[in-house]
Amino acid sequence: MQKYGDQPHIYWSVVLCLGSAFGVLSLIQSASAQLAAALLFGPTRCLQWACYFQFLADDKRYPPDLTGRALGYNNVAIGLIADAMPSLLTYLVASHGWGGSKEARYSVIKFACLLLLSLSACFPLLLYRQRHAHRTAPIDPPRRDSDTAEVESICNGADDAGNGADDTGNGLSRL
Repeated sequence: MQKYGDQPHIYWSVVLCLGSAFGVLSLIQSASAQLAAALLFGPTRCLQWACYFQFLADDKRYPPDLTGRALGYNNVAIGLIADAMPSLLTYLVASHGWGGSKEARYSVIKFACLLLLSLSACFPLLLYRQRHAHRTAPIDPPRRDSDTAEVESICNGADDAGNGADDTGNGLSRL
C-alpha cells in the first residue's frame, strides 16, 4: 500500500485478481481447492478493506472535511448490502423451484456472483484511465497580470533604461 498508495488502479487490480481467484477456487468441488479458497479469503478481505480505506483517505478524491461523511455513508450502504445478501442467497439456495439440486443452485449462485465480480474490473480500469487522462492533460500556462509581469521584469535584472535595476544588478531598487 505504501508503494502504490497514489496508484489506486494497481491495488484495486490486485484485490480483483485475488477475489476472482477465491471465487474460482470456491467453485471447485475438491477439498484442496476449498482449503486454498479458505486460506485466500482472509488476506484478500483484509487487503480489500485496506484498499477501501486508502482510497477514501486520498485528499485528491475526498477533501479531509468530507472523508468522515463519505466513510459513514459508504459503510451504511456496505452494512445494508452485507446484512441482506447472505439471507437472500441462503433463501435462493434452499428454494426448490429452480436449478435442480441444492448443489446445482449453489454453484449457479456462486458462478453468478463471480460474473458480477468480473464486472468490478471496470473500476481499476476507470481509475487507470482517470490517472492517465490527468497526467496527459495539457497544462494551461498561468495567467499573467500586469503586477506579475512587472515584478518578474524587476527580478530578472532589467537595466537602468527605465526598467528599474539598481547598481548591484539584482533589480530590487523598485520594490
